[in-house]
Amino acid sequence: MNNLDTPLNLFLKQQGELPLLVNADTTLRGRLKLLRSLKALNSTAEGSEVHSVYRAQDLILVGDGVNLKYLNGTSLSSLFTGLSGEYISMTDVANWVYLGDGTNKKSIYISGPTACDWGHAVPSAAPTCVTGAGGANPNGTYLCYYRYKITLPDDSVIYTGLSPVDSVAPATQKIEWSGLVHASFTGATSVAIELFRTMTGWSAKYLVTELAEGTVAYSDNLTDGVVQANTPFAETDYYIDYASIIGRDRIYGIQFHPEKSQHNGLRILKNFINM
Repeated sequence: MNNLDTPLNLFLKQQGELPLLVNADTTLRGRLKLLRSLKALNSTAEGSEVHSVYRAQDLILVGDGVNLKYLNGTSLSSLFTGLSGEYISMTDVANWVYLGDGTNKKSIYISGPTACDWGHAVPSAAPTCVTGAGGANPNGTYLCYYRYKITLPDDSVIYTGLSPVDSVAPATQKIEWSGLVHASFTGATSVAIELFRTMTGWSAKYLVTELAEGTVAYSDNLTDGVVQANTPFAETDYYIDYASIIGRDRIYGIQFHPEKSQHNGLRILKNFINM
């Protein structure tokens, strides 16, 4: 409150119009605000010092620096614990809230709500690929990779970059994949692994198969033609590696903008149409 004109303040109080003036005097119009009584949302007082309060849609989040809670009816329920103790910065986009405290970064799917991690690193270890007994198809020297496919509560998907590479040289024999390390992702509905391989002369790394959570080995007897008809993987190296092209069957998505690349871009679009 910054009222420099006492008679004006007294007049308004006598009239019973407004109990509060903000930055108001006879030379500055200022802003008039009606005071309303506060309503308690939670029935039990919060024991810790509250650092952060945030509202996204109908979700009310309360942080005390170490814990993040949400208003569940008339009480506060925990979403995250073990935060850094610093103030929590939050923002919301569509049905998600993203938060950080300088050390941790988390996300919350508003419906539920569901506490989730925010992003995931690429696999840190290469797969182990060796020549197997039997089979009649893979033939040559292959480079083998895998990545994580993380499905979130709203059915959106996070695809990580590829793992370090292993190589194998079967002579019309199976490729036996093992040593696949699964990811842990809080809040995900599923965390799958996708296997990729390529060889000299191929235009991309191609999807071999998708493995359900918990599967750590695979026997690969696919022909080169079958593999090359699957989803290609292309990535761009710009500070970090990220996917620039994804596709399956006749559906493709690209990160770049061919329509802005003149003749070369038109050629790319024409090639897609003619596939």
